[in-house]
Amino acid sequence: MQLHALLLFTVLHFTEGNLSLLISHLTEEDGGMYICDVEGSGFRDIGLMVKGCRLDTGLVQITAQSGGSVLLPCYCTDLLTKPDTLKWQKLDTWEEVSSERDQYRNRVQLGDGQHPGNLSLLITHLTENDSGVYKCELTGKDYRDLTLTVEDPPPSLPFVPFALVTVIFLHIVVAVVYCTTRKKAPDTATAIYSNVGEDGAVRLQ
Repeated sequence: MQLHALLLFTVLHFTEGNLSLLISHLTEEDGGMYICDVEGSGFRDIGLMVKGCRLDTGLVQITAQSGGSVLLPCYCTDLLTKPDTLKWQKLDTWEEVSSERDQYRNRVQLGDGQHPGNLSLLITHLTENDSGVYKCELTGKDYRDLTLTVEDPPPSLPFVPFALVTVIFLHIVVAVVYCTTRKKAPDTATAIYSNVGEDGAVRLQ
């Protein structure tokens, strides 16, 4: 680390008496102790800590439907921190999940393009073969495991046209009205007595 600092120090343009060291494009490996040593005049120790991406760990279980999409969440605790390395793997095959692989071509998307610390993986056009355990890993550092279960969607109800439903409903209404009317109709015959004629006949109507 001290040699690294000295090499950078030689390319800086500094004014007389200003011995400050500028390091750009920091990585976590740049963290450590630095020594500014002026021969015959003393030295100064400087500790540098470079914050990196840290993942929220813990197993996550997700269920999705076949044919749909799913977002496998993975984030740096600081969304503005970009990790040095990142790898998504499916643990049952130990293959890297990447759009460059045939089984994931045009089906996966990483992050949201706005937050460097958003490492989430979007998988579309899911099949049951996508079920399994996935790992979001910062190589040699933190990782997060996620279990994905892909299920068939529930069966949909058959489509019944609205016009057919209306006709059936009207038939039911007519049948109910007809049955109700018949029950209320009188069941007895009317007897009319007529004394026209000598026999005094009775005529039923």
